[in-house]
Amino acid sequence: CALPILRPLMKGSYRELLWHAVTHPSMLVYLDNNRNTGPNSKAAREKWTKDSINENLGRELLELFTLSPKGGYTQKDVEATTLILTGWRDMKPDKRHKGEPLGTYFDFNRHEPGSQEVMGKRYTAFFRPSSKLEDLVTDLATHPATAQHLAHKLCVYFIDDDPPQEAIAKVQAAFKASKGHLPTVHQAVIEAC
Repeated sequence: CALPILRPLMKGSYRELLWHAVTHPSMLVYLDNNRNTGPNSKAAREKWTKDSINENLGRELLELFTLSPKGGYTQKDVEATTLILTGWRDMKPDKRHKGEPLGTYFDFNRHEPGSQEVMGKRYTAFFRPSSKLEDLVTDLATHPATAQHLAHKLCVYFIDDDPPQEAIAKVQAAFKASKGHLPTVHQAVIEAC
């Protein structure tokens, strides 16, 4: 379960929480990203695998964890996010990795090469293979639609099924001003109650 790993992150930034949630082995397995393989990746070209594209995690990242459908993303953004997520896999202890903990790794051979564009921004990795996903997570975590979406969800959960717009605006403003500093956002929710 990811909860013991994610709980301490509630004292930091939403960006760090989002990064660890998206790349956690449980999430990669649960949403089948561990099999998400780029169509132009070396693994696909060399026929090392029959795995292909899987949009589950890409869609959830945009729809539930950040922007929400109100954020204005398109199916093309989902597809590009999915390609950015190719190659992120879980590592299970096996004969070669006895004693190693469950973890996450980036398999460049399964990653879709080149650049992808999400919400009008191009993501490219020249020197750090993981930088496309790191940059995308940073941009999504600080996007104004993410602040709106999370503020609404928090107010529904902690205040009322139909929370007052003033409460949502207060939490959203705290999220934006603090750049997603979660203790600041939590305080704003308490003050809005």
